[in-house]
Order: sequence, then structure tokens, then C-alpha cells
Amino acid sequence: MSLHTVDTPPLVLPIETLQLAFNGATEALKADFILESKQLGTINGQLNYQDQQLNAQLLTRQLDLQPLEGLFPDVSLLTGQLSTDLKLHFEADALTLTGDTVINNLAVNSRALPFDFTDGGITLRFSGNQFSVDSTIKLGQGNASITGNGQWAGTDWNADLLMTASEVRIEPLAKSYALLSS
Repeated sequence: MSLHTVDTPPLVLPIETLQLAFNGATEALKADFILESKQLGTINGQLNYQDQQLNAQLLTRQLDLQPLEGLFPDVSLLTGQLSTDLKLHFEADALTLTGDTVINNLAVNSRALPFDFTDGGITLRFSGNQFSVDSTIKLGQGNASITGNGQWAGTDWNADLLMTASEVRIEPLAKSYALLSS
């Protein structure tokens, strides 16, 4: 399988197994899939659309992020493992999510960021139209943690996040500029 984006060369990922079960009619759709890759890991999913309601589930266990590095042109290093168990329900412009998404051993080096993540973890927990975040990451010589929660209704959302850090040095970006006017 290959993925193409506008600013990057095609990313070729060997997929050893792809199972897709599909059943559709005018008013209903049901699909189940399993994607297995020795480089990435396994992704399982389900999709069910009926009576103008969409239900979906996505399940990954220790999905390796490194093979996806090529999708991001400014990223020179991307490592980590993604585990997710999410259920989605969408009806009448209302979206609800239930479950967890966890990224462990995250490292990111990018020209687009003023600092590099050298080790970290992020946990997102979803419950209906609310979420919480808890993360600890190593930034350069220091550490940072981000905690908080938020909620959404339709297209309106808000979040309260707290970042605490020690010994974080932020480098100016090469593309940075200031525009002053009076």
C-alpha cells in the first residue's frame, strides 16, 4: 500500500493482511476491517451506518509511528507506539467519543517546532463529548507535563489545559518573523 500527500514522496507500507467485510444497502452500511503490517502493527475497525446514525470503532495495539515519518515533510524523526480503543457515535450533528488513545515512547524532531520531543507519553481519555489529557514529555534538557480537560458541542469546543515545565529552552524557528505595525 502506498500513501500520497502533496508535499512528500509516496510512502510505501508493506501490508501483509487486509481483510474487509462490507455489506451495504440504500439506508444502511456495515464494514469491518483488519489491516496487519509487520512494520506498523495491527489496526482493527468497524463502521455501521443505519437510520442516519454512524457508529464506528477503532482499535490499535502498539502501532509503530516511525514508518509514518515520511508523511510529515518537516519531521526528521518520529518514533512512538500508538494504542487506541475508541468508539464513535454521530447523530444529528452530535459527535460522541468513548475510549482511550495512548502514545508511548514519543520522540519528534522537526524544523517546524521550536523544540524537540526526546521522550514522552500522551494519554487522551474520551467520555461522550468530554476529554481529558495527561502527558509527560522530555523537551531538550527539561521536562514538561500537560494536563487538562475539555468538551465540545457541535462545532463549539473549549479546553482547560495546564502545562508545567522545567529547564525548557525554546529555539527561534528559522521561518519565524515578527510583524510590527502602528
